[in-house]
Amino acid sequence: MKEALLTITTKQEGAEEAVSFTTRSAYDETDAGLQLRYEESLSEEDAVQTRLLIGEDSIMVEREGDTGGDMFFRSATTYETQYRAMPGLGLSMRIFTTNLDIARDEKGVQASVGYQLFLGGSSVGSMGMDIRVEYL
Repeated sequence: MKEALLTITTKQEGAEEAVSFTTRSAYDETDAGLQLRYEESLSEEDAVQTRLLIGEDSIMVEREGDTGGDMFFRSATTYETQYRAMPGLGLSMRIFTTNLDIARDEKGVQASVGYQLFLGGSSVGSMGMDIRVEYL
């Protein structure tokens, strides 16, 4: 596996600030696209192993842990799954991708996603996510 510097910035319409994190990630080029593996956590107790797959026209985020939820983005596509807020508590989650741009070059990948998020049947609002992968 090779290494990359991964930066993900998320923002919500109406929120004052975006939330951003940067981490080192192992990655592989597969037939399905660029696959990255990294850990997400606010504390050691809630660490979640995450797999990010950036394809030609889609992005998949899969989380293995007690909290979080998988996310799939493809332009003009709705994805439905469960969001795990804590062990034993889940909410329906629906994502409608409004736009998706993915650009690749020899230095890495830049992706931008716009989507509508619904939790438990209620709209959370318009969301955005920027992903930057810099090959090391």
